Parts: sequence; structure tokens; C-alpha cells
Amino acid sequence: MIEKSFCRVKKNHSNRHYSLISNISLMEFSNKERVVFLRKITCFSFIIGIVMSCNLWKTERQFPTLPFMENTLEIQPPFDFFLPALIILLLIYGFFSTKRTLFILILLVLLLFIILDQNRLQPWVYLYVLILIPFTSKRIMYSELINYFQVLLVGVYTWSGIHKFNPNFIETTFRSIITDLLNITNEASIVEISIVGYGVPLTEIFIGVCFFLPKMRSIGICLAFLTHIFVLIYLSPLGVNFNSIVYPWNLGMMFLVFFTFYKNNQKISLWKVKNKSLLIIPFILIWVLPSVVFINKWDHFLSYSLYSGKHKRYYIYVDKNEFKKITATYSIPLI
Repeated sequence: MIEKSFCRVKKNHSNRHYSLISNISLMEFSNKERVVFLRKITCFSFIIGIVMSCNLWKTERQFPTLPFMENTLEIQPPFDFFLPALIILLLIYGFFSTKRTLFILILLVLLLFIILDQNRLQPWVYLYVLILIPFTSKRIMYSELINYFQVLLVGVYTWSGIHKFNPNFIETTFRSIITDLLNITNEASIVEISIVGYGVPLTEIFIGVCFFLPKMRSIGICLAFLTHIFVLIYLSPLGVNFNSIVYPWNLGMMFLVFFTFYKNNQKISLWKVKNKSLLIIPFILIWVLPSVVFINKWDHFLSYSLYSGKHKRYYIYVDKNEFKKITATYSIPLI
């Protein structure tokens, strides 16, 4: 009797083990599982980003804060350490919890930080905030949450490609890829290869199209992965060795894309959603406002006009000895 019971338990355990292996191999997720993964990925990537850019979140630093309003109260050291620590602790809690009040608090603290310094409204911060916004709402269907994330990501890739479709991208970013990553210095060769650069924005636009069409999402995922891997190589010491803060963002985007679109045949709905805010928010912030950047009425970073070569720049001249102090702190190349 004991032997039979043991055999039955062993068999059931074996079946559960086989079922687990089968589920992993199939890699199929319910909408609830997708939402859980997306929340955890966002919180984790956000934490890594804040830690890597710790100087951005402090007041005592060598580049000034830029508040939204004049005469804004500035948090003085050592108290400027506590708010970043608070955000990190809240995000750690958000990794495990779905409490609505928690995410409201996270967004309020982030809003305070951004009001105190516009520099903190980086593209990756902006995207993570948009991803976390729905978690402040009550009783949202998981299918509608997935629809929200789909609309968000399609917009990010599409606009990123549209903004790169200009000669400045070819003359700046793509030329840097040719010279710094591929080590091609011959001017005639650079001119010949430059035309290929227009394939970069076309690829990003095509990724957005693939994500919109359920049957083409596998292609879009592969292209998105290749794009982010290429960006990581380009920005690494193998390329220009620059802007390491976007490393976790690019890695995080790969996971966000995977859990949003992989084996997900749910069509993107642009109207049949009960919670209309889940359409209005991404439609305005990710689709409408990035178009206003063409008449200089919206920020390039918040339009995902990244490495497009269209940003206005200004140059600051400082004494060489003073600049050495800055390079020692922030690892900026001396030019």
C-alpha cells in the first residue's frame, strides 16, 4: 500500500516536472504572466538605471540642476541622498507588489525629482514612467494592459525610425558607426557606404509595423533584438565607448519586447477598450506629441528622436585644468 502510494506520488511529481519543462520549451504566457514580467522588468531596469546615473539624482554635482520653475526649493546634501534611495526602495517593493498606492507614490516622488531638475527626464525614465502609469489604476483587464504596452512599444520604434530618416543622421551617427566601429577612414568609401545608413531608420519603422501585425511579430522581435545588440556593441568600448547609462535600457527593451509580443496574437485595438485612458495616454504621449517636434514644440528626447542628429547643441568652453577635474569625475574624453 505504501509502495503504491509512493509510486503514485512519484508519477504525479514526474508529470508536473514534465509539464514544467513542456511549458518552458513552448514559452507560452498568459496575459497575466506577461503583465507580471513587464512590471518586474521595468522596476529592475529602472533601479539599475538610477544606480548607474546616481550623479543625475543628486544636487551636489559639477553640472547644474535645471528646475522647471524659478526659485524652486533645492534639496541640499546630504538630504539629496534620501529621495533616490526612497525611489529605489519603492521600486524594489514594486518588483514584488501590485499595490495601486505604491505605484502612485513612485510616480509622485519621480514627479518631484523631475520638477527639481529637468535633466532627470531622460528617455528611459520617461518610458518607464509610461509603463508604470497603468498600475495606478483600479481593476484593469490584463488584455487591455497588454494592448496599452503594445501601442506604447509600436510608437517608440516607429518614431525612433522616422526621426532618424534625415541627412543629419547619416552625417553624424552613421558616419561614426563607419569610422569608429568599422574602422573605415577612407572618405570615398565612407561616402559610398553612407547610403546604407538609411536602412537603419527603415528597419526601426519596419519593426513597428511588424509589432502591429500579429503574423509578423516574430520577425519584429528578431529585428528588435539585433538592433539593440548592435546599439550595445556600438556604444561599448568596441565602438565609441559612450553613454553607458543606456546599456540596461537596451537590455530591458529586449525583454519588454519579448514578453509583450512573443507568441501573442492579440490584435492591437485603437478603440474597443473599456478604460479609454489606456488609449488616450499612449496615443497623445507616444503618437501625437512626437509629431509636434518637427515644429519645435516638443522635446526630442521625449519623442524618441535618439541619435537622429537633429538635436541642437551648445558648447561650453572651460579652462583646461578645470576640465581635467571634470574628466576625472565623469570619464569625459579630453578634446
